Amino acid sequence: MYLRRTSFCKRFETTLRTEFSRKAIRGGSYRSLEAVQEAFNAWLLYYNTECPILGYRNMGKTPMEMVEQYLKARATK
Repeated sequence: MYLRRTSFCKRFETTLRTEFSRKAIRGGSYRSLEAVQEAFNAWLLYYNTECPILGYRNMGKTPMEMVEQYLKARATK
């Protein structure tokens, strides 16, 4: 179980670094920490609700869809 969580975390970290952090740092258009936080919040919402994860466990579902599926399965137990 630990390795599975680690792989999800590592994938998220890599995606965060390549899709948000490097662009934010290289772009340099943020004038305050609050502006960076707002941009991060918008990117995180996009990632969780619109970006399908193609791994065999997620099967093309977004992170939010996976959470909803888990909660639904847990509620029926």
